[in-house]
Amino acid sequence: MNELYLTLVWLTGCGPFAQLGGPPRPGAGAADAAGTAAGGGAAPAAGDPFGSLWTIMPMMLGIMLIFMLISGRPQKKEQQRVQKLLSDLKKNDRVVTAGGIIGWVQNVAPDSKFVTLRIDEEKNVKMQVLKQSIVRVFEDETSSEGPAKPASSLQS
Repeated sequence: MNELYLTLVWLTGCGPFAQLGGPPRPGAGAADAAGTAAGGGAAPAAGDPFGSLWTIMPMMLGIMLIFMLISGRPQKKEQQRVQKLLSDLKKNDRVVTAGGIIGWVQNVAPDSKFVTLRIDEEKNVKMQVLKQSIVRVFEDETSSEGPAKPASSLQS
């Protein structure tokens, strides 16, 4: 039974032994028979180790391109948001620095890299920080009034 199966597989050119070549099929021309016997045809050459790599490469490049486009867009939006935040700074804006310092903008120049923050109104504590270190601007009603004074009833 196995011999009959192997003979049929060899004659039809199908199965695990298809790459070994077989006798010419009925109806095939002499040129086709010579090409099959020489190992030519649709099968890649045995000396081409990159045959499958070249078929996968366009798909890999496409996936990498899509990944770069998807991951780059949020970063660009964040950079634009930070640039807008820094360009819109004005006096008495309540801000937070990257170090966690909360203060009010005392002095800001559009062409300067530095901002002067007022940390404590009573002791007149001011601090000069880099504009790039400001990470957040508070949007509340106290930012236009300046720093809030402690209530005298709480200090009794």
